[in-house]
Amino acid sequence: MFGDIPEAIQSYLDYDAIARDLRMDYPKITIGGTRYIYRCD
Repeated sequence: MFGDIPEAIQSYLDYDAIARDLRMDYPKITIGGTRYIYRCD
């Protein structure tokens, strides 16, 4: 999904937060041919 992540920055990534975000079902809409994915808090 993210492609090759350089080893030098892998320790800076919050893998738990990424997994949490991927589990959410974000609303999606297409306006004028552009797809928008958003989150409402």
